[in-house]
Amino acid sequence: MQKKIIAAGQVSLVRLSDGKPGTDANLLDWVQEWNTNKTEINGNQLITPKIFAGLKHEDQTVSGVAIGDFSFLHQTIAGDNNTISVNGICGFSKGHTTFRLETDGSVRIGRSDVTSCLVKDHGYLDHAVF
Repeated sequence: MQKKIIAAGQVSLVRLSDGKPGTDANLLDWVQEWNTNKTEINGNQLITPKIFAGLKHEDQTVSGVAIGDFSFLHQTIAGDNNTISVNGICGFSKGHTTFRLETDGSVRIGRSDVTSCLVKDHGYLDHAVF
């Protein structure tokens, strides 16, 4: 009876060594940036991430919710694109700001070109457009 080879393979042995203490291996750039953004409060280090849940459109505007302290492309009432700074929680729909909860205590609900309500940090209604 003649023998036939049905499968063939190769095995390689690799010796692993410990990495440098305090260094993560093969992190993606955005994970490394996210991992190094920390805030110290009462001696405790807390991660301070930037978070966006949503999508980016072809015109570079966004729809979704942003949490943190960073900038986005925003569409003005006239339809022009400019940069808006987020410092808190902010909602967008096709580049238009739909709500903002700022760390200074101010709140804006609604698109300023349609219907909006603004409560400033003193807690009183600043203005409303209906």
